[in-house]
Amino acid sequence: MLEFKPQSRYQQYWRHFRTGRFGDALEVAESLCHESQGKDHDFYQALGQVACSLQYLNQGDMEPADKMAHSAGIGLRPLGSAYRGVQLQALILGLAACLEDARRSLDDQGCMQALRLRIPRVDLALGLDPASTSD
Repeated sequence: MLEFKPQSRYQQYWRHFRTGRFGDALEVAESLCHESQGKDHDFYQALGQVACSLQYLNQGDMEPADKMAHSAGIGLRPLGSAYRGVQLQALILGLAACLEDARRSLDDQGCMQALRLRIPRVDLALGLDPASTSD
């Protein structure tokens, strides 16, 4: 079995993600997706959808956030419980919790009120979450 050695851009995705820079994380995921095939392609595409969903939530756009989260779940579930050092179930559940928080904040007109988006906690394998915050 070959050991997975993360690329620095993959680590960069997680730095952006952990600091709430979801647009930047999306760009990295799209780049990785275009260079990949098979399960890796599906994985990076789903990571991009997770970042996109959270970006929509930051902008107060509930409907597209829901759609992107749904697509991400469809892409991640077939990959099993973990892939490329990420506990996928924790990621899916964390995203669902963010969406639920946003739903609870909706007013009578369907607008989000005073939502402070919490970043989903994602359990990463050693080596994916470097201490460095430089890009």
